[in-house]
Amino acid sequence: MCLGRNKEFETRVLTPFNSKYPFKHWHKFKGLLLGKQFEQQSNYDIHVQQTEYAQTIQGIKLSMERKKQRDENTNDDEKKQMRAVLGAINWLVTGPRLDLAAACSLVQQHVMSSVVSDLLDVNRLVPQVHDLSELTIQIKSIPTENVCFMAIFDAAWPNAPGLFSQAGFMIAAMDKRIMKNTWGEFSLLRWKSFKQDRRTPSTLGTELIALSRSLAEGRWMKSMWLEANYHDYILQVAISGTNVCYRGQEAAV
Repeated sequence: MCLGRNKEFETRVLTPFNSKYPFKHWHKFKGLLLGKQFEQQSNYDIHVQQTEYAQTIQGIKLSMERKKQRDENTNDDEKKQMRAVLGAINWLVTGPRLDLAAACSLVQQHVMSSVVSDLLDVNRLVPQVHDLSELTIQIKSIPTENVCFMAIFDAAWPNAPGLFSQAGFMIAAMDKRIMKNTWGEFSLLRWKSFKQDRRTPSTLGTELIALSRSLAEGRWMKSMWLEANYHDYILQVAISGTNVCYRGQEAAV
């Protein structure tokens, strides 16, 4: 469990909860959760890193003779090893290692029809994992009244298997003063690299799909933030045909 609190939350929620369900250990300001090391600074910034986890990741074992068979199909055991290594790298991607997101996603798309050269691509990723194992994501402390959200996106064309395009986005919380062309704090909260689910005839098409996806994710992050900060915020779901629309009632904002 990982939580943040003020005095009121500690008195009304945490103390009664801990009395009923006592935890053996509580760590304040620093702790390990699901392989991620969290540490809150004196200025309330939160640092997230996975150094120890990253250093444990090893590549796929291949003989010199097997490495030369670059166009040969992989066997079941090699596919199993491939999934295991990529799964471990993908877990890093959900933490501080967004630099590995695109490469990991692209190689994962080859697993079912993989050849030996794909195994070598996986092994080339492992040194990158180790080289930047101390990379840290910093979640900055931004005053509540200054928080707004930014969506950043991009897309390539068509660089994924089957002539599909790879796209990516990052969602950040930032100080709204940035929009007035001044300096302000900026915190990455969510990111993803993915194969688009439709082929497009132009780079403009891929960019528009990436834009749509990033805006949807940005709105979702905004809704979660509002729900955490305003008790009377209500997220409604409107279903029309096959479309689902999320609409927030921001009565308190």
